[in-house]
Amino acid sequence: MNINQLLFLKYFQKKQRKQSNNFINFDKVKKILLLGDMKCFENRELNEIVSRYEAVGKQVKTLIYTDRAYFPKEISQKVWNKNLFSKREVNLFGRPKAKILNDIAVQDFDLLVDLSVVPSLPAMYVIAAVNATCKIGLKELDVPLYNLIIDVNSSKNSGNDLKLITVFEKIDYYLKKIN
Repeated sequence: MNINQLLFLKYFQKKQRKQSNNFINFDKVKKILLLGDMKCFENRELNEIVSRYEAVGKQVKTLIYTDRAYFPKEISQKVWNKNLFSKREVNLFGRPKAKILNDIAVQDFDLLVDLSVVPSLPAMYVIAAVNATCKIGLKELDVPLYNLIIDVNSSKNSGNDLKLITVFEKIDYYLKKIN
């Protein structure tokens, strides 16, 4: 374990004492945060998913991270209610700047969905900082960040790309089954 991971574990332990995470029924979800890397937000299915949730009265916010120094213009000019942060807003130890973490920590979300398939330390900091009733992820991590983990192996197409529609159908299914 390196120094970056040790610093994250300390941060995570402090945050976990302040948050109580539970499951939530889909009908009670009002505010959703979608977190992911640039690749998953380039996926065309995401527009349809955001539109579906907004059509049933859910407020959707996105937070996109890239390990590049800058976002391409076509990504930063999309019309979503989103926030972007890049490698420039992350310190040497992999922790996003205080402004990013504080901005996200003061908001309450019913549901956080981490769409990242590859673990990223900056995303893990955001997940730990977010005050969400239920946190859902697509991968299993060494640190218990999620309340629910969705198996994505069955949600990939022939090109091994993630089919987000299938993932969100699974999420909806499980959340509707909860009392």
